[in-house]
Amino acid sequence: MENFDLKKYLAEGKLLKENELPVDDIKKAIRALLKKEGGAAGLSPILKLAKDFKGVTQIDVEDILDNDMKDVKKHRDGDYILKENDGTVFDDESMDALFDIILKYVEDPSDAEKELDMFDYGGYDAMSPEIMANLDRDPEFGAWYNKLHSIKEEETSTRDAKDALEGQPNLDIYLDSLKNDIRLNGPEGYIGFGDDDWVEDYGEFMADRA
Repeated sequence: MENFDLKKYLAEGKLLKENELPVDDIKKAIRALLKKEGGAAGLSPILKLAKDFKGVTQIDVEDILDNDMKDVKKHRDGDYILKENDGTVFDDESMDALFDIILKYVEDPSDAEKELDMFDYGGYDAMSPEIMANLDRDPEFGAWYNKLHSIKEEETSTRDAKDALEGQPNLDIYLDSLKNDIRLNGPEGYIGFGDDDWVEDYGEFMADRA
């Protein structure tokens, strides 16, 4: 045992598992089940997928679920949540506000937390159909979404303008004006701007100031 190589042993074990088990097919089955259940499911129905594969045990399925699926997250209540996009980047205050909105449509706060985790992990489309239907009709959610969308577009436009105009005089003044315009009138006028567009807009801004 003096020459025992643990890393090699573990690597060979993983390779053996991948060669013996239909790992990719099991992953597809797990994803299909989670999508069918609205993006989340408990461990029990997932483990039952083992019966659909010859020679596969529930232990094999759980091992693949926990170790080989980066697009699936385990919620603290035990459910597994499917990530289908890049998730969100909202701050704690914004997420707390969304939690309060969701609470209007669920009785148990833990259910609201679960929906919030699904949103944080996979975006709006990862939430349950029932909650999505209620939020679609909720003016408070509409205002929340529009506010956050405007902030994100403001950050994106400001960053793009700064990159395109690096080294230009009075750039800070232009960027402050840009932020204010987006807050007052929305980001639509700047969506799709390329470097030439930013240079042209900056030139018109400076000419108006002259």
